[in-house]
Amino acid sequence: MDRGLIIFIIVGAMAIYLTNTFVGSIQDSDRYQNSGYSENSADNDEQYQGVNSIGDIVLDVSSLDAKKQITVWNRSEMKQEFLSSFPNFGDMKYFVDNKIIGDSLKKKLNDTIDFVEDKFVAGEMKVDEAKRKFTL
Repeated sequence: MDRGLIIFIIVGAMAIYLTNTFVGSIQDSDRYQNSGYSENSADNDEQYQGVNSIGDIVLDVSSLDAKKQITVWNRSEMKQEFLSSFPNFGDMKYFVDNKIIGDSLKKKLNDTIDFVEDKFVAGEMKVDEAKRKFTL
C-alpha cells in the first residue's frame, strides 16, 4: 500500500473518533441539548426505577458513573418525593438509605443533608435555598 493512503486512513480514523467524542460530550451537557434529546433522556431514566422487596419504588443508579447518577437524580420524580419530607432530616436520610442504590449519589445526598441541616437549623439558610441545594 501507498504510504500516503495509510496516513490518510489513520488521520481519518482519528478525526472520526474525535468528532464522535466531541458530539457525545455536547449531547451530555444540559446547556447544549435539544429538547428532543432531553425528553428521550427523561424517558430512559425510568429504567433506573424499580421496586424493592417491600413494594417501595427505588432508584438504582449503581451501574452509572457519579456524574450520570447526579443527572438521573436531578431529573427523577423521586427527587420531589424526597423534597416533600423537608425539613424532617431524619426522614430524608431514611429515604436516601432505603430508596437510593448507588454509592456516589448516596454519599453526595447524605453530605448535602448534613450541610443543609446545619445551616437550616442555625437559621443561616431559608427553605427555598435549602431545597435548591438538593439539585446536585
